[in-house]
Amino acid sequence: MASAKVDCFKMLLSLPLMEQNQLWVSLKTLAAFIILAAILRFFSFFPSVINHDESTYILIGEGILQGKTYFVDIIDTKPIGIFLLYAGLLSLAGKSIFIMRLLMAIWIAFTAFGLYQVSWILLKDRLAARAAGISYILLTSIFTYYGVNPNTELYFNLFTILAIWCVLSGQQWWRFLLVGGLLGLGFMIKYVVLFDALAIGLFLLWRLYASQEMQKLPDLVGKLALMVLAFSTPFLLTYFYYDSIGQRDTFLYYTFEVTSKYPVDTPWWKSVVFVAEFLLRFFPLTIMAIYAWRKTEAHPDKHWKTLVLLWVVLDLFIILWPGKLFGHYFIQLMLPFCLLGGFFFSKDCPKPAFWLKIPSKWGYGLLGLLGLIIVFFQKMDYYDKPDFPREIAAYLQPLLKQEDQIYTGNYHHILYFLVGKASPTAYVHRSLLWHENNVRALGVDLEKETEIILEQNPRYIFLNGEVPDNVLSQKIYENYQLQRKFGDEIRLYERKQDEK
Repeated sequence: MASAKVDCFKMLLSLPLMEQNQLWVSLKTLAAFIILAAILRFFSFFPSVINHDESTYILIGEGILQGKTYFVDIIDTKPIGIFLLYAGLLSLAGKSIFIMRLLMAIWIAFTAFGLYQVSWILLKDRLAARAAGISYILLTSIFTYYGVNPNTELYFNLFTILAIWCVLSGQQWWRFLLVGGLLGLGFMIKYVVLFDALAIGLFLLWRLYASQEMQKLPDLVGKLALMVLAFSTPFLLTYFYYDSIGQRDTFLYYTFEVTSKYPVDTPWWKSVVFVAEFLLRFFPLTIMAIYAWRKTEAHPDKHWKTLVLLWVVLDLFIILWPGKLFGHYFIQLMLPFCLLGGFFFSKDCPKPAFWLKIPSKWGYGLLGLLGLIIVFFQKMDYYDKPDFPREIAAYLQPLLKQEDQIYTGNYHHILYFLVGKASPTAYVHRSLLWHENNVRALGVDLEKETEIILEQNPRYIFLNGEVPDNVLSQKIYENYQLQRKFGDEIRLYERKQDEK
């Protein structure tokens, strides 16, 4: 009896030490993820533009800091969350695009850490958990339109994985408020997060049903109601803000009517090819994920496959439903994809015979080689190539007077940020006025918007490559003359002297 008491006492004394050790392991893992993400993405920190979406986030975020109202003074099709987030990044980074990209790498590392924690809860296997996090960092650091370019998916994924980590860690009522709040913040970055939330809710209901504990259903329904309430709060606060400034109809128009016009008809076979292309791009991890699905039995939560299945199916649905086959949509799917791929490395996943014969040093060597290849190609793609927007900005700076205005036309609108000028149109993203389908979806009066731009008498206007023959391009050709070219297709037009 005395011996049992001593053993119990020793166990209690060891608990704080165990918790400290686990915390130390987690902190070291997070630090390693941050370093890995920064190294793999390092050369992508330098160019002024990787993709024009990020330029829009920067410009509208800066506009918000200057007191402009989104959907009124500056317009885009996305929810306000991503622009508020960039307003915060600009507050930290100032005018440094390099630092904003570094912060993006740290954000990705925290998302990978969330995957690590979710995998640890499901499997209690450090190697599988690390593999899941590393896989996410790798996948988002290889291809420009599948993760290197800062897209909304990279930002809301953090809120999704934190929500799943939280809900798998316990069933206290306050967790459901936190989960709903996290998902609600992600929803305000992009509305597709609703389907991640739906996957979580359906999983919790299925787990209760499969565990034959339906007597707990009223309790779970009450907690899910708290989750829905918290999820709705950021959206409702945004609605009430626009209502308070007399712009309720404007908010509802861009939130519902414009969004409803976004989907396009796409042949089914193109969607199949789109998915196949994603799976082939990351072929080794695809094989590992499929193998792990078939072979792994998770502990302690035997219902993990239901979570992954719901997650994948609902994400695939919302990725394909708009009919616009953009690679960055798949970043949302990378969370369950990398989680499942990491399971391959679990001790609970029986490996193929040939795999067991491969020395572990080879695996680490191949991982290091892959990292070097990624860094090498990133240097070629983002660092070694000419940075025309910065070259153009350097050319314009000594020419522009304080009162001079520019219009970037269908060229990179990051130029406004680089030369410190405001956009002469509320439609900052270049495609909103230069792509006919966007003009139609937004209900833009292009003739009126052309008048608004030209009434500000911009000194310089840019056109890039072929431009549509519309009232905007016609007015530019009529009132401006070609001054010079940058590269083969970037044309700088200056206002004709008799129009000054």
